[in-house]
Amino acid sequence: MASYNGDGTQANPYLIETPEQMRDAFQGGGGHYEVIKNIDMGGMDMGGYFSATSWIDGKGHVVSNAGQSGSSLYNDFNGRLYNLHVQFIKTGPYEISRIVGDDYGFFENVRFEFMDGQIQSWAQFRIYGDRIGSCTGVIINEYHGSDRTTYWCNSGNTKIDVSATDTDPASYPGIDSNVWDITGGSVPVLIPQSGDYSAYTHVMGTTLVDGNPVSRIVRAVGAGRHELISETTSGADGSYDLQTSPYTHGVLVYTFDDYGTTLLPGTVYELDDITHPKGPNGYRYICVQAGTTGDPLPDAPWPTDQLITGTAIFNAEKIVQPFMHGPVTPVPIYS
Repeated sequence: MASYNGDGTQANPYLIETPEQMRDAFQGGGGHYEVIKNIDMGGMDMGGYFSATSWIDGKGHVVSNAGQSGSSLYNDFNGRLYNLHVQFIKTGPYEISRIVGDDYGFFENVRFEFMDGQIQSWAQFRIYGDRIGSCTGVIINEYHGSDRTTYWCNSGNTKIDVSATDTDPASYPGIDSNVWDITGGSVPVLIPQSGDYSAYTHVMGTTLVDGNPVSRIVRAVGAGRHELISETTSGADGSYDLQTSPYTHGVLVYTFDDYGTTLLPGTVYELDDITHPKGPNGYRYICVQAGTTGDPLPDAPWPTDQLITGTAIFNAEKIVQPFMHGPVTPVPIYS
């Protein structure tokens, strides 16, 4: 699953800027998304037999070379797709018979282009299956070499063949000229829209212990009530990039070691599992030989170099005190 900037709310939507993010949002998701740039999918499958509930605002951008491998773009669609232009190429054996196989959804100011003649039959083609949703301002193109078929869909499953005059704005009754470029000479294209992403922020840094970079848990909290904003684990080189959206003012950043879970008797542990004794002794124990702990466990005090119990072996590592820094002013991700 792709990661995103944003939290998926309407006020702070997930931002789509990579093919993987676009694919995951289109095929499933949940929550609100915005496309912030044109994206070349490079043949990655996007349309197929999927169920989705995402609300995607394309902001007038173009998603090109998107793979289509199913007989519909969605199986179930209970989301909203708007202000988006998608160019599909055929990557599977099936031709398109409808956009949504079952369940309704909302399509508003969308252009679908099928570059490889994927429509099964225009006479039977439908936007929706059994349950009809809301369809407003949808242009569908299909190409066979240099020949182009164009349909205008502006209500449910109603479609108008405008192929003969598809560069004439008058062929698209009800089209929104605030969203579409209808100056003529070509099929209408969506007008790119800008978004305000000033509240998308992050804090970057390096976690150090005695001047040396180490991997630690990094957490950002609000400077007032100390509410959790986000958490990550720094890399082996100590570097981290912590998302703090939508905070633009001072936050507190603190780092600490993973204390792990209490070591249990007769339990299987895998390599790199982290544990600690029931009675804290200032050390954590990292599994270096997978196995099953003994029953009972060794009596306290435990060794501070290596703990052997049953068939499992753990190296002891001294826990470093947490470190807090702040207040820190987050930096805008998109300037």
